[in-house]
Amino acid sequence: MAKRKPKSIGKLKKELQILVNKYCKLRDCKDGGAICISCDKWYPVDKLHGGHFIPSTYSFVRFDERNINAQCGFNCNLNKHGNTIEYRLGLIKKIGVEEVEYLEEHRNDPVKWSLPVLREQIKEYKNKLQELEKGV
Repeated sequence: MAKRKPKSIGKLKKELQILVNKYCKLRDCKDGGAICISCDKWYPVDKLHGGHFIPSTYSFVRFDERNINAQCGFNCNLNKHGNTIEYRLGLIKKIGVEEVEYLEEHRNDPVKWSLPVLREQIKEYKNKLQELEKGV
């Protein structure tokens, strides 16, 4: 039997992104939905995304839970490309201006991802999701 080829860093980052986005979205949900961080309207969980304030193309904040919040999927995240001005205002209310400025100031900080670190974070988020889903 042939050995399975290990997942690449790129595939592991995609897998981790799905888990972190789902975790952050569910973390913000109560009673089957959440208020969108950008438009301040309530949506059921199936209409929400784990939306990024600073795009995931910036490695330093890609998996940062402060940067990922429940956001209405179609309107703010997709149609309005993140609705970043309103997102920033909602994020300041949620975590404070100092934390938002920290994310903004450090978005370009370099991050070197390794297979062991990504595998460990995937395991961690699978566990976090299991715990969170128990309480839902």
